[in-house]
Amino acid sequence: MMEVKAKKGDSVKLKPKAVVFYNNTMGGVDRSDQCLSYYPVARNQQRKYYKKIFRHLLNQIVWNSFVIFKKNGGISNHIGFRMKLIERLIEGGSDSGSRNLWLPLKFLKM
Repeated sequence: MMEVKAKKGDSVKLKPKAVVFYNNTMGGVDRSDQCLSYYPVARNQQRKYYKKIFRHLLNQIVWNSFVIFKKNGGISNHIGFRMKLIERLIEGGSDSGSRNLWLPLKFLKM
């Protein structure tokens, strides 16, 4: 058991050595898993394994982009970053003068 100073106040708590070691060395993977659990993209009834893998990889890409954004001085939170990313992806296809390849032809003729 180790004595650890509490975050709030001046009290001292006793914690096992393993817990203290884990808390001191908690890295990016644990934080990433924790933050990605708030915005699940996996579907429970997904039968195609490759779709589940794709969604997970896409989710991880968005998280890594957010981390880079924050390191470069970004001030948005994660959900704000995701919303802005979605807005930019939607308007990115409509800015060009060429045909929008994201939408089927029946939606472009409206």
